[in-house]
Amino acid sequence: MPQRKAISVIPLLHEKRNPVRTEKLQRILMDVAEAGQRLWARFRSRLAEVGARVAGRRRHPANAAAALDLLEADDPPLPGTGTRAFWVGLSVVSLSLVSALATYLILTGLTPIVPRTAVVVDVLAVNLLLVIAMVVMITVQGFGLRRAWRK
Repeated sequence: MPQRKAISVIPLLHEKRNPVRTEKLQRILMDVAEAGQRLWARFRSRLAEVGARVAGRRRHPANAAAALDLLEADDPPLPGTGTRAFWVGLSVVSLSLVSALATYLILTGLTPIVPRTAVVVDVLAVNLLLVIAMVVMITVQGFGLRRAWRK
């Protein structure tokens, strides 16, 4: 196994008042790296065993055909299964992330916008509307799942 160098951590430790022995720290870091590699190898072998076990199972064609025939031809599509639902959900989540970042930046004073009471109330109202929109989207998806399970 090639020796790795733990250079990036050691200069930071020398800035402290208590000096740390560099050789001891390097040995500890190397031991941790080797233990991580052994753990990763064990995980990969276990994952391969599980994959082989799952691949060995036989599928029941009758159940597979029944699963494909959840909806009949004249039934309306399940709510939340169209491309429109995907794009609305993606938009709501994206807007929520942008709004959360903007709220953080405004409230911490990292933007030129001064966090006055009116600004804070407006930003929190936008966040509340986006949270309500996400709850509505999750509820619609839940009703679609419930309807599919009943069929």
